[in-house]
Amino acid sequence: MAKFKVIVTDALSESYDIERSVLSAAGAELTVYGAPGDDGFMDAVCGADGILCNLAKLSATHVAAMEKCKVISRYGIGYDNVDVAACTRRGIWVANVPDYCQKEVSEHTLALMMSLARRIPQKNSGIRNGAWDSERKDAIVRLWGKTASLLGFGSIPRSMAPALRALGMTVKACDPYVEAETMEAAGVQKTDLRGLLESADFLCVHLPYSEQTRGMIGDKEFAQMKAGAIVVNTSRGGIVDEAALARALSDGRIAGAGLDVFENEPLPADSALLRFENCIVTDHCAWYSAESLAELKAKCAQNVCDVLQGGRPKYPVNMIVQKGRIK
Repeated sequence: MAKFKVIVTDALSESYDIERSVLSAAGAELTVYGAPGDDGFMDAVCGADGILCNLAKLSATHVAAMEKCKVISRYGIGYDNVDVAACTRRGIWVANVPDYCQKEVSEHTLALMMSLARRIPQKNSGIRNGAWDSERKDAIVRLWGKTASLLGFGSIPRSMAPALRALGMTVKACDPYVEAETMEAAGVQKTDLRGLLESADFLCVHLPYSEQTRGMIGDKEFAQMKAGAIVVNTSRGGIVDEAALARALSDGRIAGAGLDVFENEPLPADSALLRFENCIVTDHCAWYSAESLAELKAKCAQNVCDVLQGGRPKYPVNMIVQKGRIK
């Protein structure tokens, strides 16, 4: 009989062999649920010693029902779908995997930037529909000499900075939690939000989602940007106000947008953003490669395994007070 019970809240993978292999070290049995609404899901939450969570929302109500849970490990960097405060009050670790897809998201951001600058989707679509722009009327721009403005300067934008500089771009960043000296060492100029927006030829959003960042880029911010600026968001959808973005695209206040994340996912078929050919959308795949997926699965499961074996997760996002001391 298994020593511990671990569940996956929402199945988004064909195989969980990696997780089972990691968890076997703790003597844990893994059960996978197709969706949080499945019959018996709440009972499973109540009886789980550990939880691997993908996109399912684990609210205070779910947390209150957890009788045995010691740890919730989130598949990914963000953890806004888990009520961390409720978990902390109940002595439940919450962990994530902050370092598994830095290169992938960096590469995807660069791919969106280049596709928008070179109008690659429009070219591809036009040729397939019989067009051939011999007169070169498309508004294609070079990256060399342009300014890449990074909103946030965590691990992903830091890994992007050398590539941006190698392309001949000036790189600026806004992050109140990072010292100017740290940015300067990476060849990046520190600025405030207004300075970032006003100087941006490309605005790349790299922030976690929170009450402070929700709707952070809206009508006011778009009005401060150059008319030819391009916005790329590969972090969280709710940080960019989609209605304001649609207005900015419609009015020509910005030249284009590249989005991998959205306020509601999947992106609704009637989204106003789909009307614009200069808005490239991808299906929240910036994180993905075969290599990053395997790394994510192993590290997410290891967080749980470590706690079940009496330790703490490698990547905690909260601190647990137990028996008068912080673990």
